[in-house]
Amino acid sequence: RKSEVWGISLGYALLYGTILSPGPLLTAYLKTIGIPEGVVGTSLGLGAVFGLLGTVIFPPLKKSTSLPSLGIMTIWLWCLFLAPTAVIFILTERLSLNLGSQKQLGYV
Repeated sequence: RKSEVWGISLGYALLYGTILSPGPLLTAYLKTIGIPEGVVGTSLGLGAVFGLLGTVIFPPLKKSTSLPSLGIMTIWLWCLFLAPTAVIFILTERLSLNLGSQKQLGYV
């Protein structure tokens, strides 16, 4: 029997392999613009930990709530965790904080 989510799963896997996966190209770029290796390594490590944590937490959450409710909840959580990054970018631009030259930051 063919799974109902087969196409979605394949699409997500292909997307992860191309865009969402922080590969060696991203790591090389971050080192080129001067991000310390410790920051890059910590960021990649935390991303892996949270990915595994989501894999472990999803099945119990799926049993306790409906799938659409779980999807809406995860979208809002994603926005909540992304919001501090947006605030930092906005404050950096508005307050003209000197965090390095534009070339060092990778904007040019």
